[in-house]
Amino acid sequence: MINNAHVPDVYTRPEANEIFETKLDKTDTYTKTETDALLDVKTEKSELIDAYIKSETDTKLEEKADNIEQIDAYTKTENDTILDDKAEKIESFTKIETDTLFDDKAEKTDTQTKIETQTSSQ
Repeated sequence: MINNAHVPDVYTRPEANEIFETKLDKTDTYTKTETDALLDVKTEKSELIDAYIKSETDTKLEEKADNIEQIDAYTKTENDTILDDKAEKIESFTKIETDTLFDDKAEKTDTQTKIETQTSSQ
């Protein structure tokens, strides 16, 4: 008993040190070797995957950029043509239509006259 507390059964100090040292040496060596080997293999795979993904991504981005450039060029050309056609039609149609409407209205105004007649009532 130490300080009125029950002392459990324990290994003596030399036995405990020997067990821990033996176990520690085996675990430390095994773990370090195993971990290094696993990390080396994993690193090699990661480098291969990264290189493949980067190469594939660059190719896909270039293809996408080419497609976007083609789409933009096509869209710009198509829009320019549509806008040119539409602008010409609107301009000429509006001018002719407006002139015709004014001419019709002016003719009606010019030709209409008010006639008053007096009737005698006797």
